[in-house]
Amino acid sequence: MMTAAAVATAKKHHGSGKRRQKRDWRGWGFVGPFVVVFLFVFVAPLVYALISSMFQSRAFFGDTIFVGLNNYIKLFGDELFWAGLLRVALVLAIQVPIMLGLAMLFALALDSGRLTAQTSSASRCSCLTSSPPWWRH
Repeated sequence: MMTAAAVATAKKHHGSGKRRQKRDWRGWGFVGPFVVVFLFVFVAPLVYALISSMFQSRAFFGDTIFVGLNNYIKLFGDELFWAGLLRVALVLAIQVPIMLGLAMLFALALDSGRLTAQTSSASRCSCLTSSPPWWRH
């Protein structure tokens, strides 16, 4: 139970409660362009792919037939799909730890300052990221 002083303090900080706050739409000016691009570049192709995956098109006659989830049932029953998925998972399990380990080593080498060149860290970074001499024209 609130005391009279607590109620007066709450009204003082929050107003009388009758005044409605005006919405501020300036944030959408910053977020809006991202939302539009995200919808057109990411969400719309996913929705289109999902819808088109439920149809079967015939190559010679040009007509499409709605098959529903039959394409997915056929896919999950295919042994080649599972073999390919296992192959991709194996490459992922090998490649990602190696890539992260090498990235960590390069970051530590840049940060340690033990590189042999007596230059600044910016030039060390540009030396590591520049193109090799045989790529230059």
